Amino acid sequence: MDNKIKEQVNKIDIPEDLNNRVILGMDNAKRDMGKKHLNLKKKKKRGIKGSLLIAAAVLLLGISLSISNSTPALAQVVSKIPYLNSLLQSKPVIDLISEELDKEGFIVYGIDTIYKPEKEVRIRLADDEGYDNNAKKEVEKIAEQKLKSKGYNAYSINVGMFVREEEYTPSKEEKKDIEVLEKELIEEFKEKNYKSTSLSVNPVDRKISVNIGKSREYYEEIRDKVELTAKDVLKSRDYTGYEIDISNVIVKMKQSGKSALIEPSLSDALLSKKEYKVTGISFTDNPLRFYIKTSIMSNDSNAKKEGEKLDVMINEFFETPEIEKILDNDSYEVIIYSKDKKRIN
Repeated sequence: MDNKIKEQVNKIDIPEDLNNRVILGMDNAKRDMGKKHLNLKKKKKRGIKGSLLIAAAVLLLGISLSISNSTPALAQVVSKIPYLNSLLQSKPVIDLISEELDKEGFIVYGIDTIYKPEKEVRIRLADDEGYDNNAKKEVEKIAEQKLKSKGYNAYSINVGMFVREEEYTPSKEEKKDIEVLEKELIEEFKEKNYKSTSLSVNPVDRKISVNIGKSREYYEEIRDKVELTAKDVLKSRDYTGYEIDISNVIVKMKQSGKSALIEPSLSDALLSKKEYKVTGISFTDNPLRFYIKTSIMSNDSNAKKEGEKLDVMINEFFETPEIEKILDNDSYEVIIYSKDKKRIN
């Protein structure tokens, strides 16, 4: 038995009458086994051991049922820990389905999961493979069976076709326009010391896109100047009808923290089952916090109870060897919110 579960079971306050029944049951079992041993001397000891194990299993079942009646919250936790632990050994939902479809010979161009407005697995088959509605139904059936085998019941399946667009190849004249305009603009931007600018020229749509990848203040400061410079270059080269689009997109590369290593398994576990009522998961690394959003309303009479059960289950998940290794003794916090954004744990 897992140490964590053993600790929880050891803490259970077993009612005195149940304790007496267990002891009496064990004594009766031993006595019965003794009688059978006298009557069936020729049978192997292995059979006697098996009978003892069966008797013990029946007694354990009785204990489990009594525990369920006296401490339902703990029974819920004990039943769910194996499921959460199994997620650590399992692959993401989309990988499981992709591998199954690959085995069946289907050519898939994309599989993804979405969580809003509803939890859905979207599968896109190759449009040029001649798949008909029967094939789509077969793919849906395979995906549903795979999810069911893992106990995931929160997703609907959406199977469609992926239509590949032919890649456009610019003509020689268009390539020349791109080369000339990009060179001229880069030189002008460099001369005027416009920082962190990137650009692209699209002669088909007659569009020049410029991104200023610095602060909003800097963007506001040079935006009009950049647009004017681009217009001057177009005018000097006698290019007309071009639209100039200037954006302010900043791409920040962030190193994955501990939360990013834990979140995929946790998300698959909590979002894949309807009973958990989890609608979203987010996190921060400093401090290490996990924010769990649910569909439970805070004014629901069972809101606190549901939140606390979920909290216990998640913390048990964090105490598994795999997650403890990632955490490396770092502290963390789990915050569970109701649908109306009230904390319920």
